Amino acid sequence: MKPPRRHPPAGTSGQGPDELVARSPSIARSSGPGPAGTPPVRKRQSYTREGSLLANPTTPDAVETMSPIPARWRRGALVVLLAAACGLAFAQLALGQSDLPVAWLAAVPLVASVTLSVRATTMAAAAALLLAALVQFATPGRAALEWARIVVVCLLCGFAIVNALLRTLAAARLERVRAVARVAQSAILHEVPATTIEAMFASRYVSATKEAQVGGDLLDVLALSNRARWVVGDTKGKGLPAVQLASAALNTFRDVASRSDTDLTEVVRNVDATVQRQAGDEDFITAVFCELSPQGWLQVISCGHPPPLLVTADGSRLLEPRSYTTPLGLSPDTLTQTYHVGPGDRLLLYTDGLLECRDSRGDFFRLDDQIDLIRDAYTVDAIVEQLLRRLRAHAGGRTDDDIALLAVEVRGAE
Repeated sequence: MKPPRRHPPAGTSGQGPDELVARSPSIARSSGPGPAGTPPVRKRQSYTREGSLLANPTTPDAVETMSPIPARWRRGALVVLLAAACGLAFAQLALGQSDLPVAWLAAVPLVASVTLSVRATTMAAAAALLLAALVQFATPGRAALEWARIVVVCLLCGFAIVNALLRTLAAARLERVRAVARVAQSAILHEVPATTIEAMFASRYVSATKEAQVGGDLLDVLALSNRARWVVGDTKGKGLPAVQLASAALNTFRDVASRSDTDLTEVVRNVDATVQRQAGDEDFITAVFCELSPQGWLQVISCGHPPPLLVTADGSRLLEPRSYTTPLGLSPDTLTQTYHVGPGDRLLLYTDGLLECRDSRGDFFRLDDQIDLIRDAYTVDAIVEQLLRRLRAHAGGRTDDDIALLAVEVRGAE
């Protein structure tokens, strides 16, 4: 008899005290049955780029400046610039160096124009003009030369203000483009149900492209009335072509797999036909398709993809196919393998970005070292969070390939 799965006490987050990663507002746990005769409520997960789907929009202050200086340091940076200008100006006054040009004071607003806001740049420009006038007219010299130097400072300060304004407008345009991209990317990666009648789910997606939330990997879960279906896959290549091919495959999967009168084999054949139409001569998608019934029957069809990892109370194993077949787009054989899983059993599906992640010595990330984590974590959400944390620590914070993770815990028949 299997020992019961450990769950967090009521009211806790489900993480141990050493887990510092942020969690999604909706954790991957069942909310319990509803009124008599109704199935449990199906919670849904929101995503972030490193957590899962939509990143938080850029704040107005960041849009205004897009500065490399953190927001909490910007006021201090302006004070430092002004203090340095004042110190140098008064040093020139004390030394009485009337022949030295004062145009160097314009360096203060010029620096501010590429690091701070328009308002801060204007303040720096006004301070530079005042200091230049003070230095120039407080030291003896020819009037014409004095005015010429002041005009130079005025021109440089004006250029700094215009530069800051143009940078701000460009940042606003860029943010609008990013907002549109976030909406488009959210149409590719749909929300994954955290709980269905058959299982509990948690997913994470990490794009190798810093500016994007999605890449060439694909992941989706569909909850039907009498079963759950999901797919995890990896498109050959990167960039926009890979995203377009992944989007086409996901759209077909959602359309066909959502129909209860289709079996998993038919789903795979339809997705393969779509990939063949959309892909180039050397493009393909590796993928694994799964279907789980409330009675615990799990069907798996692998198309050249790394096999899912099954972790039970008695051990673990990879659900490898009897014979490997070609990826989607290359007419794979739809070989269905059926397994029986029980309540509390856990599955991890992943893309090769997880397995091919290397550390500084060139060592790969070892999935077999994560068995205890997958078995002992309080929730499936904690599994993917801690896996990503370990992956980042192994790779030194960098990822060279897209990574999609899906953790599943079987609930069993009600």
